[in-house]
Amino acid sequence: MDVTCENPSSQRENYVGSCLMVISMAAFAVEDSVIKVVSGFLPVGQILFLLGIGGTASFFLIALILKKKIWTSDVLTWPMHLRVISEIVGRVFYSLALAFTSLASSTMILQATPIVVVVGAAIIFREKVSILRWVAVFTGLLGVLIIIQPTADNFSFLSVLAVLGMLGFAGRDLASRAVSKSLNIFTLGMHGFMSVAMSGIILTLFFDESFLWPDIKTGLFLMLGVLLGVVGYSAIVSA
Repeated sequence: MDVTCENPSSQRENYVGSCLMVISMAAFAVEDSVIKVVSGFLPVGQILFLLGIGGTASFFLIALILKKKIWTSDVLTWPMHLRVISEIVGRVFYSLALAFTSLASSTMILQATPIVVVVGAAIIFREKVSILRWVAVFTGLLGVLIIIQPTADNFSFLSVLAVLGMLGFAGRDLASRAVSKSLNIFTLGMHGFMSVAMSGIILTLFFDESFLWPDIKTGLFLMLGVLLGVVGYSAIVSA
């Protein structure tokens, strides 16, 4: 474990990365609230599908406007495949958690994602983690255990859905670090939201849900969800 002082450049990168992570977590937390509200009017699978299509179109249009390259052969590499799989796992299980458990507990469990990413970065990428950060990691994991209370009489296995979703998102973030540097944020964003749309299809088939046309109010909520998703996704990939 590294206990030495970091150089100014590294400190600045850590600061910027931390701020971006906070922005992403805030955006995703509000997006979860939107999904929870809309789930009272539309099936969860359909919500994810519409958010996925909206996010994919948003990144595609922004890339066209900025004349950014979208497709390269590096899309067909193992880190990208793992990223897509992790995204689907995270979205499916976390959406089930939002549908069947309280928003407060699900969102709090999701906040442990950066903690798991730190552990993964230390183990997989051999990144140095200071003693203070390890203390923060174990404190955060203890907080998650307090939330789900695995030994309590009122423990609900539905809480595991949020944990599995959180692990999926952590895997996505770690895979994002491993992908080729030639892949820009627009390519990653498009594939990420296509994974969200695929998650919606999986949930729709699993629950045998029928398509419902959203009204104007629900449509506005979905547009807000897409905006928050794009902001959160952009921030977390940059972080």
